[in-house]
Amino acid sequence: MKNENKKVVNIMKENVAVKRIVIITGGARGIGFAVAQRFATNGDMVILFDSNENAGESAALSLREKNLQAVCRRVDVANSDSVRDSIKWVMNQFGGINILVNCAGILDTGSIEDLEESTWDNVMNVNLKGTYLVTKAAIPCMTGRPNGRIINISSLAGRMGGRKTGVAYSASKAGIIGLTKAVARMVAHYDITVNAVAPGTTNTDMVTQFSRDEMDQLLAGIPLGRLVETDEIAEAVLFLASKKSGMITGAVLDINGGVYMA
Repeated sequence: MKNENKKVVNIMKENVAVKRIVIITGGARGIGFAVAQRFATNGDMVILFDSNENAGESAALSLREKNLQAVCRRVDVANSDSVRDSIKWVMNQFGGINILVNCAGILDTGSIEDLEESTWDNVMNVNLKGTYLVTKAAIPCMTGRPNGRIINISSLAGRMGGRKTGVAYSASKAGIIGLTKAVARMVAHYDITVNAVAPGTTNTDMVTQFSRDEMDQLLAGIPLGRLVETDEIAEAVLFLASKKSGMITGAVLDINGGVYMA
Protein backbone atom coordinates (compact mmCIF):
# COMPACT_ATOMS: atom_id res chain seq x y z
CA MET A 1 0.00 0.00 0.00
CA LYS A 2 1.22 3.48 -0.81
CA ASN A 3 3.26 5.22 1.90
CA GLU A 4 1.80 2.92 4.55
CA ASN A 5 4.98 2.76 6.64
CA LYS A 6 5.25 6.56 6.74
CA LYS A 7 1.56 6.80 7.58
CA VAL A 8 1.90 4.48 10.58
CA VAL A 9 4.97 6.31 11.87
CA ASN A 10 3.09 9.62 11.69
CA ILE A 11 0.08 8.15 13.50
CA MET A 12 2.24 6.79 16.27
CA LYS A 13 4.04 10.13 16.70
CA GLU A 14 0.79 12.04 16.90
CA ASN A 15 -0.90 9.55 19.23
CA VAL A 16 1.51 8.50 21.94
CA ALA A 17 -1.00 6.80 24.27
CA VAL A 18 -1.97 3.53 22.60
CA LYS A 19 -3.80 1.11 24.87
CA ARG A 20 -3.89 -2.06 22.76
CA ILE A 21 -3.14 -3.22 19.23
CA VAL A 22 -6.35 -4.54 17.67
CA ILE A 23 -6.71 -6.29 14.30
CA ILE A 24 -10.20 -6.38 12.80
CA THR A 25 -10.75 -8.38 9.62
CA GLY A 26 -13.48 -7.09 7.36
CA GLY A 27 -13.03 -3.81 9.19
CA ALA A 28 -13.97 -1.42 6.40
CA ARG A 29 -17.73 -1.71 6.65
CA GLY A 30 -20.72 -3.09 8.51
CA ILE A 31 -20.11 -4.91 11.77
CA GLY A 32 -16.34 -4.75 11.33
CA PHE A 33 -16.29 -0.98 11.04
CA ALA A 34 -18.63 -0.56 14.01
CA VAL A 35 -16.24 -2.71 16.05
CA ALA A 36 -13.29 -0.66 14.82
CA GLN A 37 -14.99 2.58 15.82
CA ARG A 38 -15.68 1.24 19.30
CA PHE A 39 -12.12 0.10 19.93
CA ALA A 40 -10.65 3.29 18.48
CA THR A 41 -12.93 5.41 20.68
CA ASN A 42 -11.62 3.38 23.60
CA GLY A 43 -8.10 4.58 22.81
CA ASP A 44 -6.86 1.46 21.02
CA MET A 45 -4.90 1.33 17.78
CA VAL A 46 -7.03 -0.46 15.22
CA ILE A 47 -5.65 -2.14 12.12
CA LEU A 48 -8.34 -2.79 9.53
CA PHE A 49 -7.72 -5.89 7.42
CA ASP A 50 -9.91 -5.73 4.34
CA SER A 51 -9.84 -7.04 0.77
CA ASN A 52 -11.12 -3.71 -0.54
CA GLU A 53 -8.18 -1.31 -0.30
CA ASN A 54 -10.17 1.82 -1.18
CA ALA A 55 -12.88 1.04 1.37
CA GLY A 56 -10.23 0.27 3.98
CA GLU A 57 -8.37 3.52 3.35
CA SER A 58 -11.61 5.49 3.55
CA ALA A 59 -12.66 3.78 6.78
CA ALA A 60 -9.29 4.34 8.45
CA LEU A 61 -9.21 7.96 7.31
CA SER A 62 -12.68 8.61 8.73
CA LEU A 63 -11.42 7.44 12.13
CA ARG A 64 -8.20 9.46 11.97
CA GLU A 65 -10.23 12.57 11.12
CA LYS A 66 -11.81 12.12 14.56
CA ASN A 67 -8.32 11.97 16.12
CA LEU A 68 -8.63 8.24 16.57
CA GLN A 69 -5.86 5.73 15.87
CA ALA A 70 -6.43 3.62 12.77
CA VAL A 71 -4.61 2.24 9.77
CA CYS A 72 -5.64 -0.22 7.09
CA ARG A 73 -3.99 -3.09 5.30
CA ARG A 74 -5.24 -4.83 2.16
CA VAL A 75 -5.53 -8.53 3.04
CA ASP A 76 -7.07 -11.55 1.37
CA VAL A 77 -7.94 -13.58 4.46
CA ALA A 78 -8.38 -16.73 2.37
CA ASN A 79 -4.78 -16.54 1.13
CA SER A 80 -2.13 -17.77 3.54
CA ASP A 81 0.66 -15.69 1.99
CA SER A 82 -1.39 -12.50 2.20
CA VAL A 83 -2.29 -13.23 5.83
CA ARG A 84 1.28 -14.15 6.79
CA ASP A 85 2.74 -11.02 5.17
CA SER A 86 0.17 -8.78 6.83
CA ILE A 87 0.68 -10.21 10.31
CA LYS A 88 4.44 -9.81 9.83
CA TRP A 89 3.84 -6.18 8.84
CA VAL A 90 1.80 -5.58 11.99
CA MET A 91 4.59 -7.08 14.08
CA ASN A 92 7.20 -4.90 12.41
CA GLN A 93 5.13 -1.77 12.96
CA PHE A 94 3.68 -2.38 16.42
CA GLY A 95 5.65 -5.20 18.02
CA GLY A 96 2.71 -7.41 18.92
CA ILE A 97 -1.02 -8.02 18.87
CA ASN A 98 -3.38 -7.79 21.84
CA ILE A 99 -6.76 -8.45 20.26
CA LEU A 100 -7.97 -10.12 17.08
CA VAL A 101 -11.54 -9.77 15.84
CA ASN A 102 -12.37 -12.09 12.93
CA CYS A 103 -15.23 -10.38 11.17
CA ALA A 104 -14.55 -10.83 7.44
CA GLY A 105 -17.39 -12.68 5.80
CA ILE A 106 -19.56 -13.05 2.72
CA LEU A 107 -23.18 -14.14 2.41
CA ASP A 108 -25.01 -16.59 0.17
CA THR A 109 -28.78 -16.93 0.09
CA GLY A 110 -29.45 -19.84 -2.25
CA SER A 111 -31.04 -23.20 -1.52
CA ILE A 112 -29.06 -26.45 -1.42
CA GLU A 113 -30.54 -27.36 -4.82
CA ASP A 114 -29.20 -24.15 -6.37
CA LEU A 115 -25.88 -24.03 -4.52
CA GLU A 116 -22.92 -24.14 -6.88
CA GLU A 117 -19.72 -25.79 -5.71
CA SER A 118 -17.80 -22.60 -6.51
CA THR A 119 -20.10 -20.60 -4.23
CA TRP A 120 -19.66 -23.13 -1.42
CA ASP A 121 -15.88 -22.93 -1.80
CA ASN A 122 -15.83 -19.14 -1.89
CA VAL A 123 -17.98 -18.74 1.22
CA MET A 124 -16.00 -21.37 3.13
CA ASN A 125 -12.69 -19.85 2.07
CA VAL A 126 -13.53 -16.36 3.30
CA ASN A 127 -15.69 -17.11 6.34
CA LEU A 128 -14.14 -20.24 7.86
CA LYS A 129 -10.72 -20.71 6.28
CA GLY A 130 -10.04 -16.99 6.66
CA THR A 131 -10.83 -17.12 10.37
CA TYR A 132 -8.51 -20.12 10.75
CA LEU A 133 -5.63 -18.56 8.79
CA VAL A 134 -5.65 -15.20 10.58
CA THR A 135 -6.05 -16.83 13.98
CA LYS A 136 -3.19 -19.25 13.35
CA ALA A 137 -0.89 -16.45 12.19
CA ALA A 138 -1.81 -14.10 15.04
CA ILE A 139 -1.48 -16.44 18.02
CA PRO A 140 2.36 -16.44 18.14
CA CYS A 141 2.23 -12.64 18.13
CA MET A 142 -0.16 -12.60 21.10
CA THR A 143 1.70 -14.98 23.40
CA GLY A 144 3.60 -13.31 26.21
CA ARG A 145 1.26 -10.33 26.19
CA PRO A 146 -1.32 -10.11 28.98
CA ASN A 147 -5.03 -10.61 28.38
CA GLY A 148 -4.89 -11.80 24.80
CA ARG A 149 -8.31 -11.88 23.20
CA ILE A 150 -9.69 -13.47 20.03
CA ILE A 151 -13.32 -12.77 19.16
CA ASN A 152 -14.90 -14.48 16.16
CA ILE A 153 -18.07 -13.22 14.53
CA SER A 154 -20.37 -16.18 13.91
CA SER A 155 -24.10 -15.90 13.26
CA LEU A 156 -27.55 -16.99 14.33
CA ALA A 157 -27.42 -19.05 11.11
CA GLY A 158 -24.57 -21.04 12.61
CA ARG A 159 -26.70 -21.81 15.66
CA MET A 160 -29.97 -22.96 14.08
CA GLY A 161 -29.55 -22.79 10.30
CA GLY A 162 -30.33 -19.71 8.29
CA ARG A 163 -33.94 -18.80 7.76
CA LYS A 164 -33.06 -16.71 4.73
CA THR A 165 -29.32 -17.27 4.43
CA GLY A 166 -27.84 -20.08 2.38
CA VAL A 167 -26.40 -23.47 3.28
CA ALA A 168 -22.77 -22.45 2.78
CA TYR A 169 -23.11 -19.41 5.02
CA SER A 170 -24.83 -21.39 7.78
CA ALA A 171 -22.25 -24.15 7.61
CA SER A 172 -19.32 -21.72 7.66
CA LYS A 173 -20.69 -19.88 10.69
CA ALA A 174 -21.34 -23.16 12.53
CA GLY A 175 -17.75 -24.08 11.74
CA ILE A 176 -16.56 -20.84 13.34
CA ILE A 177 -18.28 -21.87 16.58
CA GLY A 178 -16.48 -25.23 16.54
CA LEU A 179 -13.19 -23.53 15.72
CA THR A 180 -13.72 -21.07 18.58
CA LYS A 181 -14.19 -23.84 21.14
CA ALA A 182 -11.26 -25.91 19.89
CA VAL A 183 -8.80 -23.02 19.83
CA ALA A 184 -10.01 -21.75 23.22
CA ARG A 185 -8.89 -25.01 24.83
CA MET A 186 -5.57 -25.01 23.01
CA VAL A 187 -4.42 -21.46 23.82
CA ALA A 188 -5.76 -21.00 27.36
CA HIS A 189 -2.30 -21.64 28.81
CA TYR A 190 -1.06 -18.57 26.89
CA ASP A 191 -3.58 -16.39 28.76
CA ILE A 192 -5.53 -15.96 25.53
CA THR A 193 -9.32 -16.28 25.55
CA VAL A 194 -11.28 -17.17 22.43
CA ASN A 195 -14.99 -16.44 22.15
CA ALA A 196 -17.63 -15.93 19.49
CA VAL A 197 -20.49 -13.52 18.99
CA ALA A 198 -23.49 -14.83 17.05
CA PRO A 199 -25.65 -11.95 15.82
CA GLY A 200 -29.10 -12.37 14.38
CA THR A 201 -30.10 -10.48 11.26
CA THR A 202 -28.19 -7.22 11.49
CA ASN A 203 -28.90 -3.84 9.98
CA THR A 204 -26.05 -3.78 7.43
CA ASP A 205 -25.71 -3.68 3.66
CA MET A 206 -26.08 -7.48 3.62
CA VAL A 207 -29.81 -7.24 4.29
CA THR A 208 -30.30 -5.40 0.99
CA GLN A 209 -30.13 -8.86 -0.62
CA PHE A 210 -33.53 -9.64 0.94
CA SER A 211 -36.82 -8.57 -0.62
CA ARG A 212 -39.36 -6.51 1.29
CA ASP A 213 -41.51 -9.62 1.84
CA GLU A 214 -38.50 -11.56 3.11
CA MET A 215 -37.65 -8.74 5.51
CA ASP A 216 -41.23 -8.65 6.81
CA GLN A 217 -41.05 -12.40 7.45
CA LEU A 218 -37.74 -12.01 9.26
CA LEU A 219 -39.03 -9.25 11.51
CA ALA A 220 -42.18 -11.21 12.30
CA GLY A 221 -40.02 -14.01 13.70
CA ILE A 222 -37.99 -11.78 16.05
CA PRO A 223 -39.59 -11.52 19.52
CA LEU A 224 -38.11 -8.06 20.09
CA GLY A 225 -39.40 -7.01 16.68
CA ARG A 226 -36.34 -5.36 15.12
CA LEU A 227 -32.95 -6.03 13.56
CA VAL A 228 -29.73 -6.07 15.54
CA GLU A 229 -27.74 -2.82 15.28
CA THR A 230 -24.00 -2.94 14.60
CA ASP A 231 -23.15 -0.87 17.67
CA GLU A 232 -24.85 -3.48 19.88
CA ILE A 233 -22.50 -6.11 18.49
CA ALA A 234 -19.53 -3.78 18.91
CA GLU A 235 -20.32 -3.32 22.60
CA ALA A 236 -20.43 -7.08 23.10
CA VAL A 237 -17.08 -7.50 21.35
CA LEU A 238 -15.54 -4.75 23.48
CA PHE A 239 -16.73 -6.53 26.63
CA LEU A 240 -15.24 -9.86 25.51
CA ALA A 241 -11.98 -8.02 24.89
CA SER A 242 -11.93 -6.49 28.38
CA LYS A 243 -10.25 -7.66 31.57
CA LYS A 244 -13.70 -8.20 33.06
CA SER A 245 -14.25 -11.12 30.68
CA GLY A 246 -11.05 -12.88 31.74
CA MET A 247 -12.80 -16.10 32.83
CA ILE A 248 -14.98 -16.35 29.72
CA THR A 249 -13.55 -18.54 26.97
CA GLY A 250 -15.01 -20.95 24.45
CA ALA A 251 -18.36 -19.18 24.80
CA VAL A 252 -20.85 -17.98 22.22
CA LEU A 253 -22.71 -14.75 22.97
CA ASP A 254 -26.05 -14.68 21.15
CA ILE A 255 -27.44 -11.31 20.08
CA ASN A 256 -30.62 -11.98 18.18
CA GLY A 257 -33.63 -10.43 19.87
CA GLY A 258 -34.87 -13.74 21.23
CA VAL A 259 -34.99 -15.79 18.02
CA TYR A 260 -32.62 -18.39 19.49
CA MET A 261 -32.37 -19.06 23.19
CA ALA A 262 -29.68 -21.56 24.18
